Amino acid sequence: MKAFSAAIWQAFTQATPDDLWPEHQSNIVTAQVGERGRTNVIVLQLMLDSAHQTIVELRFKVEGCGVAIAVLHWLKQRVQQLSIQDAQKISVVDIIETLQLPPHKRHCAIMAEEALKTALSNLS
Repeated sequence: MKAFSAAIWQAFTQATPDDLWPEHQSNIVTAQVGERGRTNVIVLQLMLDSAHQTIVELRFKVEGCGVAIAVLHWLKQRVQQLSIQDAQKISVVDIIETLQLPPHKRHCAIMAEEALKTALSNLS
């Protein structure tokens, strides 16, 4: 990880393991992207407020590289207390530019954005 940006390194070292919530709760939405044995696997959960308008908390599990963990930790910090509408505006470009991801690790940002967008689409 030393060859990566300071932003990636900081996000990775601050990341802590999350326990996922039971999926049967009405204010929890879950998304999974990736395929075991072929790519990183990301499970992302959003806890919403009672009106389903604001993200209260994001939890994640990652099977894969440290950069994927750093990207999800950054996303977790970014979306907490954000409106659903504003969370939908987060793009892969935001992630890549903020964390200064090298080209060979940009797939981590793509997967994180896909997980977020999938979870948000599961609201409907």
